[in-house]
Amino acid sequence: MSYNRLSGEAKESLKVLAPQKHRLEISPAFTTFSPSGGYVRTPMPGLGLTKRRLMAYEETVSQIRSGDTLNFPATKKIPEKEFTVGKFLGAGNATHIYEISKGGTEPNTILRIPSSADFISHNPKQIIDSRVLSSDGSLIDHRSPDLQKYYPLDQPIHKRSQNIYDKDYTSYRLSWQYVNKRSKSICKDQFSNILAKPCYYTVKIISHDPNYRWVEVEKIHITESYENFYQNNFQAIQLVKQNKSNEEILALFPGIEIDRINKIREKTLRLESVTSLAKSSGASDFREAQLAWAQRPDTGEMDWILLDW
Repeated sequence: MSYNRLSGEAKESLKVLAPQKHRLEISPAFTTFSPSGGYVRTPMPGLGLTKRRLMAYEETVSQIRSGDTLNFPATKKIPEKEFTVGKFLGAGNATHIYEISKGGTEPNTILRIPSSADFISHNPKQIIDSRVLSSDGSLIDHRSPDLQKYYPLDQPIHKRSQNIYDKDYTSYRLSWQYVNKRSKSICKDQFSNILAKPCYYTVKIISHDPNYRWVEVEKIHITESYENFYQNNFQAIQLVKQNKSNEEILALFPGIEIDRINKIREKTLRLESVTSLAKSSGASDFREAQLAWAQRPDTGEMDWILLDW
């Protein structure tokens, strides 16, 4: 229907919201609940959906729209940081991902922020109970190099199991792992040489917050996602995996062009190589859905690139 034929009420509902500024205060040192007093349900093993209070951070993240500014406040010596976000690119188990708007130019980086994910908030791993911030504003936990400065050897460190309200701490832990275990997502030359297969490319981490409240990552301009490639060429991919020749595939699908078969074969064989290399290199939580067919920034060639956003 034409916009001009809509009722005044409908037109009002279609007005573009003015960009907002959101203050994202995720603090692994303490829990902050939503001021609205809202409740949500979280899946708990053996218990099903469990009612809990909504976190203030979660409520803020749910309100983010393209064009909004995200403000990460200063923490002691850690300076304030702001990003203007563009398109929402998706959400993983533990993160929300946005393009970083550069004022009209094509975005070349993305912003990865914690989503305070439910899926691991009830994990029974032990965490430090009385968590503190260092003099420079960094969270002190069992990974901190100056742990003993804040928890001397002669003083016990009280720990407890994570509970459903330790979501901020869990998000910190997962973001820490994403940055500091990055080497596991990068192709190892030794495996490339052993398997005689060229290394794949992994997107680069550009910068990150000292407390891992945000991570800025290189953006790749995707030509084809793994999901689209698989769904659009499922039968041909299976035949390539069965080592069928072009002639045999053409006999089964006479309408398909030979150039398309060759492209599918190239992508399928390279996908198998990249998958093998990624698993050998120890890429964390690797899934083929993390791959996309795109131009490599280092060589300019088309390849399956590990996005790992």
